[in-house]
Amino acid sequence: MTQLNDNALRLLKQRYFEGPNDSWDKLVNRLIDRVSPHNNLNLATGQMIAQDIRNLVWLPNSPALVNCGKRRAGLFACY
Repeated sequence: MTQLNDNALRLLKQRYFEGPNDSWDKLVNRLIDRVSPHNNLNLATGQMIAQDIRNLVWLPNSPALVNCGKRRAGLFACY
């Protein structure tokens, strides 16, 4: 897994983490858990996407990070 630098971790803590014990892995897992059922992703595909996000191959937009795990979350920047 790619290591995030101090600036990235500070920004994640300020904007996206849900508490002091949150982490990049937990945030990625919440995102995949939220998106997978709505896109009919199987477990292997969800894990592959999560790995790409963890390795910074692909990053979701801010609304997806902010709203992942919330009940009526919007995951897109525009509609």
